[in-house]
Amino acid sequence: MGEEPVGRLIKDEFPGEWGDPTAGAGLCESFVLRATNFVRGRLDYSGGARRFIPQTKVGRKRLRKGDLVLEAAGGGPGVPVGRVARFDPPDDRLYVVSNFFRTLRPAPGTDSRFTHHLLDDLYRQPKIWEVQQQTTGIINLKVRDYLRILVLVPPLEEQRRIADILDTI
Repeated sequence: MGEEPVGRLIKDEFPGEWGDPTAGAGLCESFVLRATNFVRGRLDYSGGARRFIPQTKVGRKRLRKGDLVLEAAGGGPGVPVGRVARFDPPDDRLYVVSNFFRTLRPAPGTDSRFTHHLLDDLYRQPKIWEVQQQTTGIINLKVRDYLRILVLVPPLEEQRRIADILDTI
């Protein structure tokens, strides 16, 4: 087990999409997950905002089972940004995240459940404050710096065992 940057666990990361409130040509119905969908470290899929996303963006931005949703803007006094949840949808609707979030697509050879637990723990560490900036009333996560944070990464089989244990707690 060695220290690796968080980014080594991620194959792709990209910002969310807010979409359009009305349907139109070339737009796909989507459900946008927002801060209100974060409930105690999990996603609540019942309140996604119904929006319409350009078909050209759906292929990349559509959430896939196992993707991680990272809060990149928000927070408040004494409350950092950087909450993370794992996407595990209850249905086959098209979901994306809002523009206050980033999608983290786990890298091959990693367990997304382990990565979720690891990043959830990182959110609770003082180190999270080192990758934040506030220019207005909103706190922003410096995503590039966040992805450079060093974390201990065990081999895949150990990741799975750790995730199995943490999932039962």
